Amino acid sequence: MTRNLLHYIASFVVFMILQLLVFNHLEILNIGFCFIYLGFLLMLPHDLNSLSGLAIGFINGLIIDLFYNSGGIHTAACVLIMFLRPYFFRIVNPKSGFEIGMRMTIAQFGWGWYSLYAGVMILIHHLVIFSLDAFNPALVLDVLNKSLFSSLFTYIMVISVQMLVFGRDRS
Repeated sequence: MTRNLLHYIASFVVFMILQLLVFNHLEILNIGFCFIYLGFLLMLPHDLNSLSGLAIGFINGLIIDLFYNSGGIHTAACVLIMFLRPYFFRIVNPKSGFEIGMRMTIAQFGWGWYSLYAGVMILIHHLVIFSLDAFNPALVLDVLNKSLFSSLFTYIMVISVQMLVFGRDRS
């Protein structure tokens, strides 16, 4: 238990440092933004207590909001995806099933299932962020463009980190 907790704390710190020092400055044509910090939320075990998941999502989003001065949009998006995660798991079960404490990684569940999981969660997160940021129905195309391009950018980076860090991880 202590080993897993230390692993998650270290992962949280690494994802936050990556987001705040590296990915904060990366953008593609002012429509593609990478929110690599989602990689931490996506890898949390499926059997995480719902209240704990919401608290972790809140803390994760709050730290990003404090550094980005974004008024709570990251917090709202993180809490929402942590709220929706258990429902997603009930609808879309991996072929291998879930084991207690299993990290949600490509190595554990394969490309197909993880791609669906990460893609849906990332897209929902980005739609919330850019909708709350624009807060104007006239900007719906801008919101959709930013959401799609940023989701693709974030997805590619999350998958890259998964392959680099957890590629051989089967625990």
